[in-house]
Amino acid sequence: MKKAFISQGIVLTSTLMALCAFIFVTAGGFRGTAGVFPRIVSSVTFLLLAVQLGFEIRGTLKAAEAQSAQKPKEGNTKNFWITVAGLFVYTALIFSVGFFPATFIYMLASTLLYGYKKNAVAFLTSFGMCLFIYFVFVFALGLQLPTGLFY
Repeated sequence: MKKAFISQGIVLTSTLMALCAFIFVTAGGFRGTAGVFPRIVSSVTFLLLAVQLGFEIRGTLKAAEAQSAQKPKEGNTKNFWITVAGLFVYTALIFSVGFFPATFIYMLASTLLYGYKKNAVAFLTSFGMCLFIYFVFVFALGLQLPTGLFY
């Protein structure tokens, strides 16, 4: 009997799909038009992740056939769990401190956790991305992004 295994890619993709579904449902309760952007992004991301899940399943099946006689290698799961935990923390931060502080913290932390050594560049990149998002979505498009519970 063949032993089946699930790759990290399938687990991560499925987790991200669940997070997209959660964001889509939750964004329906935002005031005014604040939920439009998260719903669009989560829908598109969900569809792209569904395609990615198909590729992951196909690749896992091919790898399982090729390694049926061998034991699968144990990989480094540290980065995988950092990513999963980071996404859940980011989602919680959006609802507690607001979109912009949560995005800045998430981008800065993920950049530094994955080994980027230049702290000033990571800080400026995170800040610049938040400014870009503000000017495009709040200033130009007039959307209201989540403000959080604390303000």
